[in-house]
Amino acid sequence: EQQRELSDLTRYRQSLVQERTRFVNRLQKVLEDTNIKLTSVASDILGVSAQAILRALQAGQEEPMILAELAKGKLRPSGMNWSKL
Repeated sequence: EQQRELSDLTRYRQSLVQERTRFVNRLQKVLEDTNIKLTSVASDILGVSAQAILRALQAGQEEPMILAELAKGKLRPSGMNWSKL
């Protein structure tokens, strides 16, 4: 019985991981189709900084320097080209 439960949980986890991957891929495609190159400044488009930038874009913010201020930690090296967003 424990083996069966473990197998069920493993399959469920795998389906959740696949669903998350599909969501990330769809989000990345929508952003690229709208000419928003978020992946050029953030490797994790679901990370804290990327979410803050996406919320600002959704609210109508388009100024690269203001969007750059939303970046946290390692995302914001000094030489980064924020105009790619």
